[in-house]
Amino acid sequence: MLLKLDSGGHIGCKDLEVIDCVAYQFEPLSEVSYNVLDGELLEDGPIQARIIPGGAQFFAGEGA
Repeated sequence: MLLKLDSGGHIGCKDLEVIDCVAYQFEPLSEVSYNVLDGELLEDGPIQARIIPGGAQFFAGEGA
């Protein structure tokens, strides 16, 4: 599944459940956690995020 992340092929994996949401919060199950976001280490504790409509735009095209 991890090998398919770059192409989006992981969405079709039978062991993956996709849940539509507008916000989420991850709470660690242990006292010490190791969390990264875009390669940056985050502090221990809950992680909370909200989806911003139109917050990202993607452009794709054929290479030269």
